[in-house]
Amino acid sequence: GDVAPAVLSVWRSVPGSPLVGHRHVLADRAGHVRLALTRSAEHARLLHLAGHDALTGVANRASFRSRLAQALAIGERDLAVAFCDLDRFKPVNDAHGHQVGDAVLVEVADRLRGVLRVGDELARIGGDEFTVLLRNIGDAATAAHVAERLLAALERPFAVPGGAVQVGLSVGVALAERGASADGLLAAADAALYACKRAGGGRSAVVSSCRGS
Repeated sequence: GDVAPAVLSVWRSVPGSPLVGHRHVLADRAGHVRLALTRSAEHARLLHLAGHDALTGVANRASFRSRLAQALAIGERDLAVAFCDLDRFKPVNDAHGHQVGDAVLVEVADRLRGVLRVGDELARIGGDEFTVLLRNIGDAATAAHVAERLLAALERPFAVPGGAVQVGLSVGVALAERGASADGLLAAADAALYACKRAGGGRSAVVSSCRGS
């Protein structure tokens, strides 16, 4: 993997070039430094993989829930969670295969990320489901506006071998009330999403979160 650049500087207390023995020691120490940098880079890579979806590069379920719980724990205000589920995605996999389906999911993530505001955080929590941690959501009207931007992001067809497919989106948004928990907020957003799916999809709904756990 890539190793961060580094410089190893050595000063002698007496003038003169290093002796052959000194050079061997320096080469040995430089090897240790390189090994430490390599291990540090690998550790950072593993940390990133642990918290991110391998396919799309956005946060994964565990990372998203952790960030949401932390935001609630430190008392962030005007938070909301958007629970997003793709419409008409299964036929894409059935007709074109999972490799094409994965490519569509990557583009979905890129489009959703492209319409989010500064501070909002996107995650893929599995399959064709995404969540968004929304900040600075002062009321239901603001939440509805952001949800409409998410819906609009998928209005354009997705290019696939031999043509294009249309994939829609359903969005349930839960506003965080005082005392809301991460699980309560996610459950409320999921319930709002389910109501949208039952109504035919391609729409959004905004609700208040459950209190407590």
